[in-house]
This record gives sequence, C-alpha cells and structure tokens, in this order.
Amino acid sequence: MNKRRPFVWGLFLLASILGAYCYTSIRFSSNVGYAPGSLSALFNQTAVTPFQYRMLVPGVVILLHKMMALVGAVVEPGVLFGLVEWLSVVLLVATFRKYISLFFDETSSYVLSFSIFFVLPFHFIFGDYLVGPDYQITAYYYPWDTPSLVFFCMGLFLIHEERWKEFLCLFAVATLNRETSCFLTFIFLFTKWSSLSPRRLMLLTICQFFIWTAIKATLHIHYTDNPGSGIYQDQWVQNSLLIGYSETWISLLRVWGYLGLPLLLTFPLIQNDFARRSLYVIPIYLGSLFFVGTLVEMRIYAEMIPVVLTGFLLVLKELKVKMIG
Repeated sequence: MNKRRPFVWGLFLLASILGAYCYTSIRFSSNVGYAPGSLSALFNQTAVTPFQYRMLVPGVVILLHKMMALVGAVVEPGVLFGLVEWLSVVLLVATFRKYISLFFDETSSYVLSFSIFFVLPFHFIFGDYLVGPDYQITAYYYPWDTPSLVFFCMGLFLIHEERWKEFLCLFAVATLNRETSCFLTFIFLFTKWSSLSPRRLMLLTICQFFIWTAIKATLHIHYTDNPGSGIYQDQWVQNSLLIGYSETWISLLRVWGYLGLPLLLTFPLIQNDFARRSLYVIPIYLGSLFFVGTLVEMRIYAEMIPVVLTGFLLVLKELKVKMIG
C-alpha cells in the first residue's frame, strides 16, 4: 500500500469537510424556505405534495430528533436538517471523486472532485432576480437536493461497474428521496443497452420500474390527506409564458455553471463511451422539466451536474492531449 495514500485521503477529507461547511453556511444564509414545503412542515409531515413524498431526509431528521430526545438532548429540527445537508455535501465530493476516478488517475480525481464547488452555487446560491415584469426568482432551500446529487454520483458509478444489487438498493433509497431517480433508469438504458443481454436489460429495467412505482404509490397512499398537487406540479402553462422573456434564456445559460453550451459544441471530443452515452439523458431530462419544473429555477437542473461536469472535464482532458500532441 502506498504510504502517502492515508495522508492524501486525510487531506482530501479535511478539505471536503471545510469546503462543505463553508458552502452549507453560505447556502443557508442566502436561501429561503418555501412555506408550503418548509422544514417544519416536512418535519411535522403536513407539507403539501409532492414535497411531502420526498421523505428520506425528513425521515432521517425525525429519527435523529427522537433518538436525541431519548437521551434528554433538545435539538431544533432545523439544526438537524443543516447537519444532514453538511454531511451530504461531504459525501457529494467523495462520491463525485469516486465516479471521476473511473476516467482520471488518482491524483487528478482528488483535485478535480473539488470542481463541483464551482458549479453548485449557480444552482443553489445565486438567485433573487426578476424575470419579465413580475416573476421574482428566489433561491429556495429543499433538503432533498444535495442528497439527490449524491445518489446520482453513486448511481453512475454502480451502473458503470455493473454492481446491480447495490444499484437497485441505491435506486430504492434515491426514490424515497426524490422521484427524479427515474432518470438513473434512462442513464442505465443508454449506457448498457449494447453491453447487456436483452433479457438482463429488460429484467433490470422492470425491477427499477416496480421499485419506483411501489415506493411512490406507498407514499401517495400514506399522505393522501395532505394538500397539494400529487406526484408532480403541472408547470407547462407557466413555462410557456416564461420562455417569452429574454431573462429566461439568459438565466438558462447559467445552468451547470455556463458549461452546457461549451459541452454541446465539444461533445464529439468525449472519447469515453460511458460518459458520452450518459449525456443522452439530458434532452429527456430538460424536456420533462418543461412540464413539471419552473424553467428559471436553477436548482431543478442540478441532478445532471455529475453527468455534465464529468463530460466537460473529459473534453478538457482530450484538448490537453491534442495540445501536447
């Protein structure tokens, strides 16, 4: 074993912890809560749907709160939500490093993993601007956003390595966190359709479908008395109006830290088949957001950060090779 590895890993962990603390502090100070889906409402399980369906983090906080109450410790739920967010950011850096280590050497993967801190603020911190005459954009905080990124990083890695038992377990937990876990299924299909047998491909797809449907149906039944729109909010009418404003198109350039357009133009340079095919999910993801998301709310695009950022880093790697060569 390399004697330097424990030192490098320790340094990486320390930097991740400090970076996560700084980022989380800034996010909590700049974000606001959305009243119908506030932390207190989620904790009391009275939030509107579909927010209340995203029960992983609220469930963890409820469990932690009960455990601490048993030992006589009184901790506000908001503090526990903050703790989970901070730990999620630490895990995000670690899981993103694990994923890009498939394409870069060990040293490069440690360094490049911190590039995630360049992109995150564009989705979760920068906000508070006007679109059109009266549509105010605000940076909202939701506790499932960062964990969802962690699950996408882990999911990408497990799909690449074809560790299907672990992936299906992860998929179930990711679905409990947020319904957008279904896009991992699309990534699975795009990246594995030519390498797996049709029978196995179909079997794994069916398993994911049943896991997703069972979890969402159970949550829907459990919270059937909660107010709200159900499994998703219909946004296409509002988005049809928003696309008529120049501010909308300007804000969309900010998605993924302005990396979207450069990546589109340099897409042919990506040599790795898995990384290239994983990007095929982007049009489906964006198309669905027109109907269920608010186009100018940057946080809704964040789950594709690991896919897009990895693709862009691989483009830079290829450009470096061409320049040196």
